[in-house]
Amino acid sequence: MPLAIRRSTAPYRHSGTEALAITLTRSSAYRPITPLQNDAYISAILDVDYNTISAVFWDASGGTLFIDNGSFSSGPTSITVNGAVALMLDLDTMTFTVSDPSQTLTGVNILVEGVKETPLACTVNFPPGPGGLAGSSVTVSCFPIIPSQHRV
Repeated sequence: MPLAIRRSTAPYRHSGTEALAITLTRSSAYRPITPLQNDAYISAILDVDYNTISAVFWDASGGTLFIDNGSFSSGPTSITVNGAVALMLDLDTMTFTVSDPSQTLTGVNILVEGVKETPLACTVNFPPGPGGLAGSSVTVSCFPIIPSQHRV
């Protein structure tokens, strides 16, 4: 049964932090959402209608989200980050909107493999913290990289 977004007091699954508070329920009356991972390290979903991936990387060292559910014609896909961040990836434009809720990071590196023929990479620099604009979302585009350079 497909999952869908719905604001509810009886959640099926909760994914993300306050910035990504999305409640998923078993209902076909709402937009379809595909859970990708939900554990102590990463919470992630694919919004089919908006063609976006939303994810929270909980571990301070980041991690890799592996997507092997047939969502991409290119085969298995992965998103790797090197810090604890909340992010959204627009799969149409390959732009990331990323935030550091802890307000402690100066930046994070992102590597995307399997969505396009060539791996994509980008670096996000965060506003300095604490206070002020620290923790604000930053939007960046990812660009193709030379395969031998794709280490995060």
